Amino acid sequence: MIGIKNRGVMMVAIFWVEVAICYVFAALRYYTRARIVRKAGVDDWLVIVSCLLFTIYATLITLCCQHGMGQHLLHVPPENYLPFAKYHFFALDIIAITAIATKAAVAAFLLRLVPSTVATWERIFLWTCIATMAIVSTMSVLAALLRCTPIELAWDPLQRHPCRFDIRHFVKLAGAWTTIEDFVLAIFPWLVLWNMQMRRKERLLVAIGLSLGGLGGICNIFRAVHIDDLSDSPDKTYDMLQLDLWSATEITFSVVCCTIPVLRPLYMRVLGQLSESNPSDDFIPCAGQRADHQQKGFSTLNDDPATRLDEEASITIARTHETTNSISKDVERDVEAKG
Repeated sequence: MIGIKNRGVMMVAIFWVEVAICYVFAALRYYTRARIVRKAGVDDWLVIVSCLLFTIYATLITLCCQHGMGQHLLHVPPENYLPFAKYHFFALDIIAITAIATKAAVAAFLLRLVPSTVATWERIFLWTCIATMAIVSTMSVLAALLRCTPIELAWDPLQRHPCRFDIRHFVKLAGAWTTIEDFVLAIFPWLVLWNMQMRRKERLLVAIGLSLGGLGGICNIFRAVHIDDLSDSPDKTYDMLQLDLWSATEITFSVVCCTIPVLRPLYMRVLGQLSESNPSDDFIPCAGQRADHQQKGFSTLNDDPATRLDEEASITIARTHETTNSISKDVERDVEAKG
């Protein structure tokens, strides 16, 4: 171990700042869903799992930097190269699994926007996205783990026995599919929310927040452009930084963008328009939910909390007037009876 030097210092700092950002948004999301809305879902737990996996990835990259990553290979002692290659090998597997969790979190969040009682095309499409992403990423991870026997051949250039196949084809397939899903999941909210019974401000908040997830697809494109060059690079300890930085930034964008639409009840609580005695229902309804509630005469789940409080205050005032009038009439009857 030679310590963290040169670009490795910048690398470690950026990684742990991005990890901290993910944890902040995940904590705010869980507080909003569990304490304010009081209805945590699968998508919230998937965001937490993504953060934990991201932490493991950042830890492995930090170990890589301690063994020479961020420095030119000529300046890295030979005994440090194998630990670097080993840690980086497993880091790439972890980030592939993290990508599955983040995309599944976005899709699970979108599943709450469509009816759960019928198999609509939206639900079938979202479950297809989750399944295909899991299959492609799992194939990529298994290919990395099984392509060499023993597995040490994958990171030890001194081994004379070649591996069974080139893993770059699987990496490119997983990267391409992840990019497609990033853009598809960014466009999907606009299609689903267009005719949904929601307030316009809430519809725009959800759609714009999730559309920013397309930035993760842009990160994937930049990463894919450099895969071939980096794989054949004679200076891997220095050049691999680009690949890992784009991977980390993609995860950060995914966590932040799928969390922003969920935080509106927390925003309302901070503004003082929502009290703990009147917890907010989730303002994001299923399709058709608003119409059903309106037909039954009930308030909808997606009403603005401030509006609900105003309605409750009006009802309270009206009941107070009724009670006062009733007491006045009783007093008048007693006076007349005594007279």
